[in-house]
Amino acid sequence: MAWTHAETAWRDALFGAMLPRGVGRSGRPGFADLDLAAFWSRFERAAPWTLRWGLRASVWLLTWLPGPLGFGWRSVARLRADDRDRYVAMLLDSDHWVLRQLADTLKIVSCFAYFQDPAVRARVDATLP
Repeated sequence: MAWTHAETAWRDALFGAMLPRGVGRSGRPGFADLDLAAFWSRFERAAPWTLRWGLRASVWLLTWLPGPLGFGWRSVARLRADDRDRYVAMLLDSDHWVLRQLADTLKIVSCFAYFQDPAVRARVDATLP
């Protein structure tokens, strides 16, 4: 099932908070700087249904949790970038196993998406000893 426009915005906002925004001292592009259309096409065809379903469920749940967790009653895509970064950091460090697992699902898939980009891999390879 294809991602809706809203789901894509939510997913990309969450993924953008998992990975660096824009080019910094590292020289690596941010998540928003990448063209990931080919990745998402492959993901929809090749990923197990459990991972596809788990990612979509994680995106939906984590999109609407900022309100109950004190970040304002808006979707994650409408949070300020620094609030979104704090929100994701809080999820990854949560005492609640379920929140950590939902965030870890996003973290794993966001790394798959990010590091499939040849420019990112080349930049990382260039920094290895």
